[in-house]
Amino acid sequence: MHACSFSAMFSIFLLSFVLLPASRVLGQPSPRTPNNYPVYTQLRRLLPGGETTEVKEFVLKRDAAVFTFHSGAFAFYGEVNGKITGAVFRGQGSLHLVPPIEQERRSIALLTKEPQLDENFDTAVLRFTDTSAAEIRKAAVGKGTAEGAYTSVGQQFADATHTKLHWNLDARLLQDVLSPEPGGFFLASSTERNTRPK
Repeated sequence: MHACSFSAMFSIFLLSFVLLPASRVLGQPSPRTPNNYPVYTQLRRLLPGGETTEVKEFVLKRDAAVFTFHSGAFAFYGEVNGKITGAVFRGQGSLHLVPPIEQERRSIALLTKEPQLDENFDTAVLRFTDTSAAEIRKAAVGKGTAEGAYTSVGQQFADATHTKLHWNLDARLLQDVLSPEPGGFFLASSTERNTRPK
């Protein structure tokens, strides 16, 4: 787990619970660089929008983390090669995390004074290639229309991963998008409740 402060008022806790079988790595060389793949270009331009999926008391468990989306709605990123690679949540949610490894518990204790992390949030960005989209849709209690705020949150997250973390998340997602096998990637980034980006 990495905790990254992107501005004085905007803290994102980046939780990478990545389930990566060795077969997910693209092993064969290609004459094309990632930037030349139409699918890769599409991934880089993706932002959430369109219809929203409303949820209440929806619980999503990933590794040692338990996300509870008490009330609010998700806006999905558009499909790429028939696969959905993420969603943005706005509403009221909470995270409970107890790392299974002692060293990780000690690291969290340096920040929280406890060997676990409990956080409330009002926005969250999920990027995934696992079953998250299906689980969110199964928990739906209603539908709506995405406001511009969903797109704004998605853009801020994309900017942060590129400029602050210097991590090419789209290249990682591309591996699973191009694979005929189901993906196993999950990442969540949440903004603490009552904080707002500049």
